[in-house]
Amino acid sequence: MNKTKFAILGCGRIAFKHLEAIEGNSEKAEIVAVCDVVEDRAKEYGEKLNVPYFTSLTEMLKQENIEIVSLCTPSGMHPKHGIEVAQSGKHVLTEKPMGTNYKEAKELINTCDREGVQLHVVHQNRLNTTIDTLKKAVEILKDKSVDFDFDGDMQPDVALNEEYKELYPFSSIVG
Repeated sequence: MNKTKFAILGCGRIAFKHLEAIEGNSEKAEIVAVCDVVEDRAKEYGEKLNVPYFTSLTEMLKQENIEIVSLCTPSGMHPKHGIEVAQSGKHVLTEKPMGTNYKEAKELINTCDREGVQLHVVHQNRLNTTIDTLKKAVEILKDKSVDFDFDGDMQPDVALNEEYKELYPFSSIVG
């Protein structure tokens, strides 16, 4: 079975999680290149993984064996980097947010569509217990009337139903 060949752009904090996920699926995926504008970080990752390292995304994208680039750069850089990756014919895996505004995000989506590559956005918080609790609260409240009363302090005073209060007595929004 052929492995999916990943490159990592941005060798900072979040890159470790991407490396961990790829290495945890080593029967299906492998890292073939890394890139960071800070040469020491790129070199450290490259040597550790025994793969080529780059300080230029444009140069890294010349590598023919890369299928998908994992964007682990600061949020404001995701659209620019994702567009360059897509234009090189490689798939894009980006950390959230994919853009800091609608226009940037839409441009990234349109470029990926036009170039015929896939765009994937990491949403690891969907497994977060706080997010799960919020989802359950929304489910309980979806058909209920919720009264948000802003009294000038920009914090809502919320009147919730008894079912919610019973399930989430710790909630700071229970009125």
